[in-house]
Amino acid sequence: MKTTELLQGDEWLGHPAHPAFVTLPIGLWTFGLLMDMIASITKNECAQDAADYAVTAGLVGAGLSAATGLGEFLRVPAEGQPLQDGLTHGALNVGAVGLYSINAIIRNGRRGAGRPGGFLPKLLSMVGVGAIAYSGWLGGMLAYKHGVGVQVEGGTGKKNQPESSAEPASQQPERETRRRRSERAVRDEVHTSA
Repeated sequence: MKTTELLQGDEWLGHPAHPAFVTLPIGLWTFGLLMDMIASITKNECAQDAADYAVTAGLVGAGLSAATGLGEFLRVPAEGQPLQDGLTHGALNVGAVGLYSINAIIRNGRRGAGRPGGFLPKLLSMVGVGAIAYSGWLGGMLAYKHGVGVQVEGGTGKKNQPESSAEPASQQPERETRRRRSERAVRDEVHTSA
């Protein structure tokens, strides 16, 4: 198995690996921010510990997410809006990892020293969660709007190629027909289940 195939996950997981791994940093860092807020309000030391550990553990998850994200980025067309969205998605994630790395250093440096709450780690967490939220939205756009990493069931079994800004005119009617068929199938399913 090639490194690219391993990172993309299609062969060993049955679907792209990146969406599964992004849940680790997103979940841990969001949980860390929530625990920070609880610790600020209640002065609960356990909540602060949970926030500190979540920030550090999220960095490990971010490493796995970044590796699989690189595999997905290799599927992005070399030009157009998908490339721009992919580059922005990656840059935001690199920025978030930088913020959370500084955050973890500050948090671990204050352990055992009376550990004043400090606003900077909480601010870094707020900015970091904002960055990963926007980045996640861009990741969704890459998959759902541009078709990066999307597999189509049935038919030839071939992967759907990402949307390209230079799509030949001969393929545009075919894409439109597939879209209409898909919409009709969903509409028919809704009517039969109602």
